[in-house]
Amino acid sequence: MAQAELLAQLERLNQVPAPCHKLPFALLSTTVFFEEMKARLTGKPALLSLDTVKLMKREAGRSHSNHAKSERELGQTFRPVEDTLRDEAAWFRGNGYSKP
Repeated sequence: MAQAELLAQLERLNQVPAPCHKLPFALLSTTVFFEEMKARLTGKPALLSLDTVKLMKREAGRSHSNHAKSERELGQTFRPVEDTLRDEAAWFRGNGYSKP
């Protein structure tokens, strides 16, 4: 599932607008650089690390998986993504991380 598809499902399930802008890598890297500097000065964790941004760029379009082997060889079953996203959103609301 592509990131845009995931965000569209979350938007539909939660009636919360999904992010609609893409940041150029240079702008994201610069922002994260300053975020890391702020984290060092305040002692609080950074929201995103430069290493994570570099990994995102390197792995873009490469993170695909197929669960058929897990189903076939391990007997693993998976529930619909929509059910998982709905439960996840309820957990975030129930724990005060997002508004009802």
